[in-house]
Amino acid sequence: MGFIRGLVNYNGNLPSALQAGEGMLANFGPLVNNLDASLVLTVADLSGGYIYQGATITATRLFVLPTAAAILAAWPSMGIGDSFPFVVTNAQTAAFTLAVGLGSGITQAGTAGFSNIANLSSRIFLLQKTSSSTLLLY
Repeated sequence: MGFIRGLVNYNGNLPSALQAGEGMLANFGPLVNNLDASLVLTVADLSGGYIYQGATITATRLFVLPTAAAILAAWPSMGIGDSFPFVVTNAQTAAFTLAVGLGSGITQAGTAGFSNIANLSSRIFLLQKTSSSTLLLY
């Protein structure tokens, strides 16, 4: 699915492009990871909007995002200021965390460690296009 600019109709007028703040991701297509390993995510992995760690992990694991170039090439309708939300769930019971790592061209808006997901919890992330070649992770 990825980023797709939907069309909306206001008051019976012709449809216009959905703008930032007017929509929310729906119809998730989960990526279920049943490996005890870190992953380098593809754009296809990210496009479903939901990443689920199902296997018990034996150490902290890292899910590295694709590069900003790869994401922006796959989602050409994404304009500056547009964003894409996705969820990561760490469903395993052992006390190890998952972390979301940054692909090239992506910076994070939070402090160090904000991208860690404790066991038995989920976190919503947001990728926002900040220029023709960069993304910001919230």
